[in-house]
Formats: sequence, structure tokens, C-alpha cells
Amino acid sequence: MSFCRIRHVVNRSGRKRCNGVVAPLRVVYMKDHSMACKYDRTEKERKIRGRRTEAMTLKEVQEILGADVLCGEQSLDREVTTAFACDLISEMLAFAGSQTLLITSLTNPHVIHTAEVMDAIGVVFVGGKKPSEDIIVNVNRANIPLLSTPYLLYKCSGLLYCNGIEGCKRGFTE
Repeated sequence: MSFCRIRHVVNRSGRKRCNGVVAPLRVVYMKDHSMACKYDRTEKERKIRGRRTEAMTLKEVQEILGADVLCGEQSLDREVTTAFACDLISEMLAFAGSQTLLITSLTNPHVIHTAEVMDAIGVVFVGGKKPSEDIIVNVNRANIPLLSTPYLLYKCSGLLYCNGIEGCKRGFTE
């Protein structure tokens, strides 16, 4: 379990309130006698904490993210080892390597063209966003799986990282 220094108000019921968000926590004392808060994870969050070492398929990514498959269902058996989350096309081209899963909230045709140029494994649209039907028809010809998840970019990236997907570093996959 992770610890964070107390910077927020803890009310009498033992719940943390920060910007309108309430999260259960327990106050504990650290070895240096400072106070810290321990976030009580939900059962679902506890299950995903163990990191995997082997590659996973796009089908497993779909299950982890609770995503809808927009197109490319026949390609969900592709292996995913790296992912790149970004909303800037220039950074996708500069930092993401080939055979990478793109995670973005952009739904314009430029993202699809970038995925084709990069030879991406697939594209995940976050926040429940879905591209228009004409874009999906064009992607079917390119054979790139498109997924749409209700999670936002940060949560989506965290879930995949906890399940063994690594990020890209300066255009190289490791």
C-alpha cells in the first residue's frame, strides 16, 4: 500500500476531503514520527496491484479497461508490451515507437493517420469518446483496432502500467 503525506483535511469519520473528493484513509505514524495517511484501496484496486511480466493481448487490455471495441475485433490477439498516452500528435510521432498502443482523447482523423504511420498496435480513446462513423470505416481498411473506454487518460494509463504494460522512452520501446 502506498503512503502519502497529509496535506488535506481529515474529518472525524476518518475520510479525506480534497477538492470535493472523499477517499477512505487511516492515519498512521511513520518511523520519523511524522503522520501519513494510508489510502484504503477497493477490492478491485487490490487485484490489479500485482505487476505482470509477460506481454498481454489487446483482448486483455479491453477487459482491464472495460472498453468497447469500435473496429478491428479480428486483431485483438495482437500482443501489447508498450503504450503511449498523449493528446499531442507531434509527441506521438517523436516519442512513441512502432508496435505501441496509443492512448488518447483526440478523435480526429489525424490520430488515425498517425497510428498508421507509426505502425501502432491499436488506439484507445478515453473518456468514452468515439470517432465519427466515417473515420471508423476508413480505419477498418487499415486494420487498426480501435477501443473506447470510460476511464480518463490517467486512470487508463495507471491500470495498464499496473498490469505490466511499459511506457515508451524517447521513441524506443524497452
